[in-house]
Amino acid sequence: MRLLFIGLPLLELLGLMILTDRIGLPATLLEILLSCALGIFLIRRSGRSIRDLMQRFQKAPPNSLWSIIRPLQGILGGILMCLPGLLSDLIGLYLAISAGSKMMLGPEALVAVRPVQIRNRPTLSKGSSFKKTSND
Repeated sequence: MRLLFIGLPLLELLGLMILTDRIGLPATLLEILLSCALGIFLIRRSGRSIRDLMQRFQKAPPNSLWSIIRPLQGILGGILMCLPGLLSDLIGLYLAISAGSKMMLGPEALVAVRPVQIRNRPTLSKGSSFKKTSND
């Protein structure tokens, strides 16, 4: 536990020092401000989804634990994005992206995806160029 409270801030500080050395102080400050703005955006977006989730839970109980965890994952990602440091930004971005992709590609979204058939697909026969399989 000590390693988490002492080691993580030291790694964050070391990462920011290396980044400042590589790209300069103004660009590092811009990175910190942009990641904080993105974190605030993620927290607000996830806060709305939690509010909607609570309203749905009042009408009917949740069907799975993941329906509760997904919005919280986005909020945790947003909080980590607001902290200055590269490691917390990477972890926060990962959490936010995985929460967003799970929300967009849930089990109900995968049912709606159907394969697309391509008609009049050109084929390559032996010794010739492309030919159409059907006449138009």
